[in-house]
Amino acid sequence: MKYFFLTPLVIGVLLGSFAGVQVARVDRHRYQLSSEYGDELLVSRLERLDSAITQLEGESQNPTEGKTFQSKLLQFDATSGGTNGKLPSELLKKRRLERKALQEKLDARKRQKIKAQETAKARQIQERTPIGILQSLLEKKEEVSTLQQEQSFWQQHSSEKLPDAFDVTVVAGELSDSQKAQIALAYKLFPSDFPSRVKLKVTYADANMRNGMAGKGIIILKGQNEDLFFHTLVHEAGHAYGLRAEHAGSPGSGFYDLQIPIASDDPSVPYYQMSWADNTTQLNTAFPSRYGQTDPFEDFAESYIYYILQGKAFREEAQVDPVIAQKYAYMKQVFAGKEYNSFADFSKMPFSIQEIPFDPEKYFEANR
Repeated sequence: MKYFFLTPLVIGVLLGSFAGVQVARVDRHRYQLSSEYGDELLVSRLERLDSAITQLEGESQNPTEGKTFQSKLLQFDATSGGTNGKLPSELLKKRRLERKALQEKLDARKRQKIKAQETAKARQIQERTPIGILQSLLEKKEEVSTLQQEQSFWQQHSSEKLPDAFDVTVVAGELSDSQKAQIALAYKLFPSDFPSRVKLKVTYADANMRNGMAGKGIIILKGQNEDLFFHTLVHEAGHAYGLRAEHAGSPGSGFYDLQIPIASDDPSVPYYQMSWADNTTQLNTAFPSRYGQTDPFEDFAESYIYYILQGKAFREEAQVDPVIAQKYAYMKQVFAGKEYNSFADFSKMPFSIQEIPFDPEKYFEANR
């Protein structure tokens, strides 16, 4: 039997190929999405389908019952073609088929998980061998290549002009050409009535600060957040848009941004009321992500980024849940009817929409 040994020279050549690349960034959490998130998403969809089937069964047997559920679905149909005007009995048949397919998918994932665990054990043994070490290095090199391709796309658009709507200031650092391109291209995706003047502050002063924060008229981003800079900007822009009118209008709605009361005629209040009675009381479980369950404002911002970057998945969820359908319809109005395509594998749903892997070249090609 012949043995293959990695000499110091071979290892040196392989490691040298990473020169100039921050290899540590390969281990970004958005490229290592836990399969548990996928299971949670599928179970959540299953629960929503069960709820829809129960209500449709009652409506099919007695057309005078369940009108609220049907009207919500038909309202979604009027804006997005969700139900195609189907009667309760037709919808019931469709939902039962969807449930069967979803259960089969969940069962298949359970089998895949068992197989993956077995494969992982075998791989741990293999990784201790010389060939395993070589394979690991090559995989890391491939992941670094993915990052380089992403950065290359942004670099190709570095000549894009920063939008006049953003009053950009940078603290303790300098924006890279890639970040400038991300700001410019992200703004082109925003609704036409996005606030005309927003302070955009990018700071490198605190490496431990959160990736971003926002409020009425201001967005603050962490400069070191290269990996998720674009996603964070879109999410925080959702806050700036949702809170654009918080000081205006009539007596309070019962919602507060920190200590600031949100007016009852604030245009974002109808969205908040879909899932919230107030800042902390949830009315249902129809949220775009786990992070969206934090409060009405994170709910809004997550739906905003969901609509822009993962529109296809948002539409699929709206087919099942009438409240999600209402949220999609609301965002469709915000964007004046424009809808977006997306390509993410939502069997690997993360904690936040911001963390879903994103191919900018493919995305912008499909959403010109």
